[in-house]
Amino acid sequence: MEDVCSYSSVVEGSCERVRAYYESPSCMQRLLSRGGAAPLYIGGLHGCRVNAQKPYTITYQCSRGKISASSYEITCRALSDHKTEVTTCVRYQLHYGFLGRSLARKIQEKIYRELFHTHLLAQEDRKHYHLYPHAAPLKVLLSGASGFVGNHLVNLLPLFACDVFTLVRKESTDPKEIFWDPYHKTVDLSRLEGFDAVIHLSGENVGAFRWTKKKKQAIKESRLLSTRFLVESFHKLSHPPKSFFCASAIGFYGDCAGKVVDETAPSGQGFLAEVSADWEEEAKMFSKGRVVSMRFGTVLGSQGGLLQKFTTLLHYGFSLQVGSGEEKWSWISLEDLGYQILHLLRKESIQGAVNMTTPYPVTTKEFAATLAKVLHVQWPLPMGRKILQLMMGEAAEGLLTSIQAMPRQLENTQSYFSYPRLEEALRCIFNKYEIHQ
Repeated sequence: MEDVCSYSSVVEGSCERVRAYYESPSCMQRLLSRGGAAPLYIGGLHGCRVNAQKPYTITYQCSRGKISASSYEITCRALSDHKTEVTTCVRYQLHYGFLGRSLARKIQEKIYRELFHTHLLAQEDRKHYHLYPHAAPLKVLLSGASGFVGNHLVNLLPLFACDVFTLVRKESTDPKEIFWDPYHKTVDLSRLEGFDAVIHLSGENVGAFRWTKKKKQAIKESRLLSTRFLVESFHKLSHPPKSFFCASAIGFYGDCAGKVVDETAPSGQGFLAEVSADWEEEAKMFSKGRVVSMRFGTVLGSQGGLLQKFTTLLHYGFSLQVGSGEEKWSWISLEDLGYQILHLLRKESIQGAVNMTTPYPVTTKEFAATLAKVLHVQWPLPMGRKILQLMMGEAAEGLLTSIQAMPRQLENTQSYFSYPRLEEALRCIFNKYEIHQ
């Protein structure tokens, strides 16, 4: 017997525009690639079929997952010229006979919770879409597309009139992928012509458990050499990019010892400060358009970054508090980071350094307590400065440096944050909302 799980909500926008959002090839990848219950239970989606008659229905066939799902349907029904009711419906059959039937309620609750969350994400997308209702299409080049932030942007940007091409390290026949090798200074210059913006995220992961001398060299060289090569390449073009967005980090400020800093503050001390400052200097060499150095705070998401490192402890009921508990962390959710990059793309007046953080930094003690509250963790586990330095060596700098970095550039240009407070961001990341069916 076939079971059905569905959820409905109302979103801003005409029925045609909402339908176009759900028809986008990157939409389902964005909504369902975050490790939630729906992809886990229903498997992958393929074979999009659209009913062009109102109310519009978009149907995806499901590959085999933990349940035998047959289809994932999205129906868009116009309530007015500017409001649309969206209903998502999963049709499925349970495996495992009696055992499967005994878990039917639990499985349906998990699928329902994930459908609820995808609707919340779609609603936030629509809110940001309406901030730029008449935005012209942009041709965007992205490096570091396989990383934590880059992968998110690959799925998000196409939903906001961005045609995304990626720089890749392997030869590819995909017309949207451009081969490059910054160490051997190899790229087809003709394929770099005519981009509106370049978002440069490439660089060795700084989140290694320990920084050896070789690792530190790789962290620095991967950033400086790749940025230098891109800038040199752009200067050879007939139609260079209009904007160059280069990643950096709030580690630029070093340990702030309780001081609040904004983009006007000078560089601080330490390895991360040195790397960030040198990285930004390389980006500033681009002289054919505007340059934005995106100083990322601690990026929070379920599929990478700081929270991924805590996953094992979280599974065992521990929430990690590092250092003295009084160190300040400036952070931003992965969702808001994507939205703020969209803001930078559309606000052509913004240039120079931009702190990519929320306006509400927290202490490491507050971070651990909020994480414990959201995940119902019983035993927050402190990890003192000396223990962390013993375990991680110099790499502990990234966790023990206290930085209160305010996003003045974003605030001064009326940027909108969907998840400015830590608790609401964590509830979104882990899908820990209170839901009443």
